[in-house]
Amino acid sequence: MDTFLLKSNKGLEAPPSSQFTHAHTAVTPEKAPVTPSRQQTKFPQTSKDSTLAPVTPSREPTKSPQTPKDTTPVPVTPSRQPTKSPQTPKDTTPKSVNSRTAWDVIYVKLGEKIQMHIMCQRSNGKIGPFTSAGSASKNRPLWEAISDCEYKVEKTGDAVKRFFVFTNSDNEVKKFRADLMNPLLMVVNVFGQKCAAMLISNPSLLAAYISLLPNSENFYNFKAETHHSNGMRKDRKGVTAESLGELGGSLDDYEDFMRVAVENAATVGGD
Repeated sequence: MDTFLLKSNKGLEAPPSSQFTHAHTAVTPEKAPVTPSRQQTKFPQTSKDSTLAPVTPSREPTKSPQTPKDTTPVPVTPSRQPTKSPQTPKDTTPKSVNSRTAWDVIYVKLGEKIQMHIMCQRSNGKIGPFTSAGSASKNRPLWEAISDCEYKVEKTGDAVKRFFVFTNSDNEVKKFRADLMNPLLMVVNVFGQKCAAMLISNPSLLAAYISLLPNSENFYNFKAETHHSNGMRKDRKGVTAESLGELGGSLDDYEDFMRVAVENAATVGGD
């Protein structure tokens, strides 16, 4: 009815405001329930998220005490190292004391004859006659006098080793490193100097001269029926004048070597 009056009577006054108010209040109750429905959905969701927050810190302290437990076996390693270090010097001490650092052939006159023996110097500085007995042996007999000498070169791959090989009157054979020979170990004289020069220039010839000396007439192994006075064999076995020439020596040079050896031999006992 209100709508009809507005369309047909345009010049009339507008209906009272109470009529529009009534129409407006009728619309208001339809929008009112929408507002509380939105507020209820927002508040409960916030409370649910806050309850889950304390769960995260509760898991972290359970892992932290496990870390120091895994690191406890670490100090076991340094305890093993000091036990091995004191064993090393104990094992190497006897080897260094017994090692040979130098050697030489000495010529000793016993009565009317000259004998040739080997003297050795050890790493502790002591010098004494060579013996084949072990270092722990109570009886250390002297190695018998030299009867023969030979110079040898041994090759193993790229390594080269040089030795003087001696045979004694008991037919025992021993080899000595050429680089450790020191002709001036016991005494410095003309004969020692001559041997030292030959050791450097011609060790093979030095070995040939030494092998002849024990069989010469002034030395203990001389046998008139077997040897010439210079020590060469009458059956021409062993070292000969020709073999000396092949090594770079001569019979005259050897006889001079023999003379100097006799003159410089040390006298022990006898008249």
